[in-house]
Amino acid sequence: MPERGWKAWRAARALRRNVHIHRNDHERVVVSLHGDISHDNAPPIGQLLAQLLQASPDEAHLDFAEISALGTAAGSLFFPLMAAAREHGTTLIVHRANPPLRANLRALGLDRALFYDDQPA
Repeated sequence: MPERGWKAWRAARALRRNVHIHRNDHERVVVSLHGDISHDNAPPIGQLLAQLLQASPDEAHLDFAEISALGTAAGSLFFPLMAAAREHGTTLIVHRANPPLRANLRALGLDRALFYDDQPA
């Protein structure tokens, strides 16, 4: 396999480890995120989540219970997602976000456009 193809395959495989799609239809998108989200993988994850909103679902549920670290990479993940949600009229609901994640979202000013729920998605 050429080096370029190998890198693309590895990147797609890594996204599948971090993003589990449980439901994706016109009513609702339900996604759980897993593992570490860093500055390296946050932009492609944000783009993937934004692409899931192309069907203009009413709600997008993002479960962060299995995230071990997010930090300042939250901006790279949420900015494309927020833009797509606004474009398609989708409500974003963040489930089981830990206090540091909520603090990061608040510091970025994103908490005004998000709803929070402490129940599983």
